[in-house]
Amino acid sequence: MKIGINTLLILIIGVLIIAALTNPSEDQFINYLNDEIERKADTKVEIFLNDLLGKPLLATATQRNDYIFFSKFTVSRPKNKIIYVGLFSKIFINIQ
Repeated sequence: MKIGINTLLILIIGVLIIAALTNPSEDQFINYLNDEIERKADTKVEIFLNDLLGKPLLATATQRNDYIFFSKFTVSRPKNKIIYVGLFSKIFINIQ
């Protein structure tokens, strides 16, 4: 099966349009990270505290940089920063 240059170009443009339309927001990232923290919690107390304080603390500590097709999220912690790249509203990759 041979793919022509026009077909490949249309496919790339289609993926870029979808990426731009589904670029994740800061709220989507905070919900994702909050769910991950809750999933890794060992006790009901940790889950309760995460439900109570998780989203407000994450909102305060998170900075979003929008690059049209993806977003970079930086979570500032007391001793370091954690950086994620977000794609297609649901994919978040920890890069640091």
